[in-house]
Amino acid sequence: MTNDILDRIDVRYKVELQFTLGDGKELTIARAELSITCGTYDGIPTKETLAALITSRGVTEDDIRAVGYLNAGQAAAKIAERKIEAKDIIQMQIQDVLLDESPIAQSLV
Repeated sequence: MTNDILDRIDVRYKVELQFTLGDGKELTIARAELSITCGTYDGIPTKETLAALITSRGVTEDDIRAVGYLNAGQAAAKIAERKIEAKDIIQMQIQDVLLDESPIAQSLV
């Protein structure tokens, strides 16, 4: 494929994350689920690539699915204090493949 075509293709991933958060006294586990779109120009993304994109995007209160003693807003704030790392990603699945921002393939479940 030529670089011109690769530059027009994006892949949207559904990503599940898990974080261990704490205040120095207690630890809690927070889980998040979000979608992130990644270009294909640089090749197939790794967990490290997606972690960097998620760090740029941020994890919001709406992304939080389960949390221990913190509420979703507190968990999102604690996550925002640190970088997302590859080890935080539990699972990543292709949701859609886009060409010029229009879906050309979707995950069927």
